[in-house]
Amino acid sequence: MAYIYVLAAITAVLSVVVVALENKGILALKYVLKTVASLCFVMIALLSMAKGGYDNWKILVIAGLVFGMLGDIFLSSNNVVADKKTLGVLTIAGGLFFAVGHVIYVVWLLRFVEGFNYYTLFAVFGIPALFVVLSLLKVMKAGKITPLVTLYAAFLGTMLMGAINVYVFLSPEKIASLILAGGILFTTSDLVLAYYNFGHTEQTKVKYIYMTTYYAAQILFALTLLY
Repeated sequence: MAYIYVLAAITAVLSVVVVALENKGILALKYVLKTVASLCFVMIALLSMAKGGYDNWKILVIAGLVFGMLGDIFLSSNNVVADKKTLGVLTIAGGLFFAVGHVIYVVWLLRFVEGFNYYTLFAVFGIPALFVVLSLLKVMKAGKITPLVTLYAAFLGTMLMGAINVYVFLSPEKIASLILAGGILFTTSDLVLAYYNFGHTEQTKVKYIYMTTYYAAQILFALTLLY
């Protein structure tokens, strides 16, 4: 059991280190350590399932984590690949891997409990509404892709809705708290990433927020396999 938490601690530390390295321009090492960090949350999931026992839903979580890891590896390839054509292909592949991972998480969360609380639908509309408001206030400037990003925000809200719904029906079980916290952190990470990408790339310290919350979310999802 201890080795699982050691891996979680290593992953958390690396999530900070990779941002520091990126801000200092040490990109090759950053790429290697980010890959290691992503591999760690997959290992946490596998070890957690070995400890907690097999269940069909756990395969979905592992699949989501693996696709997330692949997304990390491919999208970070700009740190080590110079050829623009190759980089373009890798970036598209990374985006697709992330998209598949998100879809898998949504399927997992919506199928995890039989009941559904309709009040949780506020997340589906609330997250994109927040993005629209921030766009109107010029806090975020997505330009021509604003409709596409708003649609993604709705999908992100669906994932958060699923996490909240699980908590409503399974609380106070530990797994419910892990899923809720993971869903909130995942949403926070993507919203902060959008804030950074759409008009605030000069605020390099913001990277620490979206990177640490992303890895924390993946760690928590991986730890659900203990139960």
